[in-house]
Amino acid sequence: MDKAITKKSEVKLVLPVRDLATDKVNSREAPEWMRTRAADSLLAQAVHVERRRERILRAHTKGRSEVRGGGAKPWKQKGTGRARHGSRRSPIWVGGGITFGPRSIKSRLPRLNGAMSKLALAGMLSDRLKAGRLEAVKLDGVKLEKSRETRKVLGKKHGVLLVVADDRAVMARAGRNVPGIKVKVVSRVTICDIAEARMIKIDEKCLEVLGKRI
Repeated sequence: MDKAITKKSEVKLVLPVRDLATDKVNSREAPEWMRTRAADSLLAQAVHVERRRERILRAHTKGRSEVRGGGAKPWKQKGTGRARHGSRRSPIWVGGGITFGPRSIKSRLPRLNGAMSKLALAGMLSDRLKAGRLEAVKLDGVKLEKSRETRKVLGKKHGVLLVVADDRAVMARAGRNVPGIKVKVVSRVTICDIAEARMIKIDEKCLEVLGKRI
C-alpha cells in the first residue's frame, strides 16, 4: 500500500463504550484497524464515488436514431418550394428525436478497488474516533423494537447513526420513522452514512464484523 495514503498511528486510541441500559461509560483500546490513517483525498474520492453510483438515472430521451419511423423522405428534394428534409424524425420536427437530452445509460461511472474502499472505511472511522464522534455501545437489555423506544433511548439529537448487528434488523426498522436518527445493520453501512453522521454509535458486537470487512 502506498505510504503516502495510509499510515498506522503509533498513539493508542481509546474507544468509549457506553451501556445504553444504564448510560455508564467505560473504555477499551481501539482495534488495530481503527488506528489506520487515510489521506483526505482518498476519503473525498470514496464519498464522491459512492454518491455517483447511488444516483438512479431515470430520465431518458431518444435520439433521432431511436425514434420510430423516419425511413421515407418527407417530399422530394427539389421542386416543391419547401425546405429540404430527409427524415420526419429530425430534431427540428415535432415528434422527432431529442438533441442533448438526458440519458439513463450508465457509462463511465467511477469506482474504487477493494483495497481503497477498505482503507477509506477504516480511515473514516478512525477520523471520527479521533474527533470524539464515535463510540461503541452495549445493547443488551435495551428494547429498540418501536420508534418511540428508539427516540427515548437515543434522544432527540439529530445526525445520530446507530450501527447494529445483522441479527438485530428489527432495530433498523424501528428507527426509520425517527427524524434525525439513522439505524443501519453493519453489513449495509456505507462510507457516506459515516461521513454524514454527527455522532456514530456502533454495537460492540459489530466491531469484529467491521474488522473483517476492512
